[in-house]
Amino acid sequence: MSQDDEVKQLYRAIKNLELRVEKLVTKVEKQQSDINTLANYIRSADPLIKLVSSIMDIFI
Repeated sequence: MSQDDEVKQLYRAIKNLELRVEKLVTKVEKQQSDINTLANYIRSADPLIKLVSSIMDIFI
C-alpha cells in the first residue's frame, strides 16, 4: 500500500469517526432536552403534590 493510499484510508477513518461523534453528540443533546422536559414536568407537578399531600394529612 502506498503512502497516498494510507493517508486516504486514515482520512476516511477520521471522517467516519467525526460522523459517529456528531451522531453521539446529537443523541446526548436530545437526551439532555428530554431530561430538562422531565425536570420541568416534575417542578410543575410539585405544588399539586404538596396540595394532595396536605389534603391527605387532613383525612389521615
